Amino acid sequence: MQEDAKISWKMADVAEGFEELNKNDLTQSFWRMVTPFAQDERKLILRELPSASAIYREWASYGNRAPQKSLMIKVCSLPFMSRKLYQRFIATLDPEIKTLLEYIALKGPLHHMMIEKELGIKTYEKVIMDGEIHRFRRESLSLVPKFRILPVQVPFSYYYGTENRIVFYLPKRLQKVIAILSAPADVRLISLPELPADAKKLKVIHGEELILRELPGLIIFLNNKRPKLSKKGRPNAASIRSLGKKLAITEFYPDTKQKELLFMRTDMLASLLLQLDDLPNNASPPDLIKHLFRKTYPLHFRSALHLLGYINGISNLRTPAFRSVEYSSTEYFKPLHHKEWIKHEDWEYYHQSSALHIDFIDAYELNRLELEIPGEFSSSSFSTTLSISPHFGQKFVQWPTLRGHLFLFAAWGLLDLVYEEPNCKAIGITSDSPYDGVKYLRMTALGAYVLGYTDAYESNVAQPFELGLSDDVLSILLTAGDMELASRAIASFARPAGSKRFQTNADMFLQDCNTAKDLKQKIDLFSTLFPGDLPANWQAFFRELSQKANPLTEEEFQVFSINPNDQKLLQLLAQDEQIREICSKAEGYRILVRIKDFKRLQKLLRAYGYLVE
Repeated sequence: MQEDAKISWKMADVAEGFEELNKNDLTQSFWRMVTPFAQDERKLILRELPSASAIYREWASYGNRAPQKSLMIKVCSLPFMSRKLYQRFIATLDPEIKTLLEYIALKGPLHHMMIEKELGIKTYEKVIMDGEIHRFRRESLSLVPKFRILPVQVPFSYYYGTENRIVFYLPKRLQKVIAILSAPADVRLISLPELPADAKKLKVIHGEELILRELPGLIIFLNNKRPKLSKKGRPNAASIRSLGKKLAITEFYPDTKQKELLFMRTDMLASLLLQLDDLPNNASPPDLIKHLFRKTYPLHFRSALHLLGYINGISNLRTPAFRSVEYSSTEYFKPLHHKEWIKHEDWEYYHQSSALHIDFIDAYELNRLELEIPGEFSSSSFSTTLSISPHFGQKFVQWPTLRGHLFLFAAWGLLDLVYEEPNCKAIGITSDSPYDGVKYLRMTALGAYVLGYTDAYESNVAQPFELGLSDDVLSILLTAGDMELASRAIASFARPAGSKRFQTNADMFLQDCNTAKDLKQKIDLFSTLFPGDLPANWQAFFRELSQKANPLTEEEFQVFSINPNDQKLLQLLAQDEQIREICSKAEGYRILVRIKDFKRLQKLLRAYGYLVE
C-alpha cells in the first residue's frame, strides 16, 4: 500500500531496537505501555499480523509468571509492525507521553530542561531532600511518575541535584521506526515562489553573485600567503581574520560581536579551498567550484572538523575520528526545488521523519566532546559542561553539522539563505549551534549545476559589472556596472587608471607570484574572467612573462680571499688556463669557485706548491 511504502521492516528489525534495553528497563517502559494495548486489541492485531497468533500462544503459556525478555520483545514489537496498528496504539497513550515519544523519535535524546523549553512539558518536580549523609537539606529533582513509562536515564548520586539531567531516549533502531510511523505516509516539501512578507525583514545572502566575484582574488591570495594550518588541516583563526579583512569578503554576520559567528563565511571558503591540491587546467569559476564539491569535498573535507570548532575537544580528536561521510551529506540536498524557497523547519522535518542518520564523528570518540555552559546559565555562579556522549550526538553533532552545510553551500553560492542571528552565548542552552538561524533556503542555478541536477550552468544573476580588454594597450575597460566592485574583483591583476579603466604591467601582474607555477595559475585565472580568445597584445604579454620566468640558474660557489702581496699566486691565477677555467674574479682580491670544482683547484695549486685546505 502507498501509505506503508516506507515500512519494509520485519519483526526482527523492530526487536533489534528493544534488545538495547535491559529487561528491567523494558519492563518499566514499553512492556507497561504495550501490554494493555496488546490485550485489548488482540483481534485487530491478528487481522493485521496473522503470524502474531504464535506470540499470543507463547504468552498464554506463562500464565501469571513473568515472561522471558525474548517474549516481552515480541509483544512490544506488535504495535510497530504497521501504520494502522501504531496509530491505534499511540491513541491510547497520555497526550504528553505521545508528544514526547514522537518528538524524541525525530530529534533524538533530550534532557528535562530541553523538553520543558522546546515542548513546554514539565517532566520533573523539585523536591527538598533531607541530608542523611549530607549536613544540610538540599534541593533535588524527582521524575513525574507518569513519565517513568518512557526509557529514561535518571542520574543517581549522593550529589544528585538540579544540575543533574534526566535524559529521555529511545534505542536507535526503535527511534527510526517510530520516526517513520509518526510522520504522514507521504511527507512533501511545500515550495514557495516568493518569500512571505515577514521573511523579507531578515538577513538574506545571495552567494552565487558573491563567489563568482571573489573567487579569483581568494585563490591568488591563498596560493601566495597560505594560512597556517593545524595538523588536521584547519586554518589558523588569525589567518582567517586577516584574509577576510584583506579581501573584504562579504560575511553572513558582518556586524556581529559573537566570536562563533565572526568571519564564518571566510572560514568556510578557505577551509574547503585549502584542501585543493592543484587547480584544474583552465577551469572557469563555476567549473572550479564543481570540481571542489564533486572531487575535493568528499575526498578531503571532514565536515565536523571544520564546522564544529566551537565544541570543546573537537581539535583534539584523532584524524580517524572524523568519518568520511561527505558523499552522504550531498544527498541531503537532493529534494530541493530549484528556484523556489523551502521553509527550513519543513526541510529539517522532512529528513527527520525519514530517520536520516549520519555519524560525522565516530561514536566511540564522542565522549571526548563537551559544551561549556557559562555560570550565569547554571544554578551556581560556576561554569559547567554538557557532555555530548552518550546521548546528544544527534542534537549537538549531526544536526548542527547538517545546518552548517547550509551555510557552507551558501558561502560557495550553491544556496540562497534567509536567516537570523542565533544567540551563541551558551550553546547547548540558548541555541544548539551557531547555524540555528536559518529560516528559508533555495538552490541556485550554480548549485543545480555543481550538484549535477543540470548539465550546463545558466545563471540569471545580474552581473554587477562588465569588463572588456583593450587590443592595443594593457588596459581593462569597465563597459558597465559598479567601478568599486570591479576594482575589488580584479585587484590582483590591475589597478584603476581612470574612471572606467584599469591598467597593468609586468611588475603589477607579477606582484604576488613567487614561482612559474604561480604565474601560470594567475594567467589561467585571468583567462577565465574573459571567455574566448584573448586579444593578440594580451597573448604576447603573457607569452613574454612565461618565457622570462626563471631566467637565472642558481649555482653554489665558494668565495676565497687572496693575499694581495703574493704576486706569484696572483700571476698564476691570471695566467694558468686550467685555473682560469674554474675560477672567476671578484672584487677585493677574491675569487669564486664552484663547489663541484674545488677539489680540482686543490690539485692544480698543489702542483705549484700551494696547499689549500
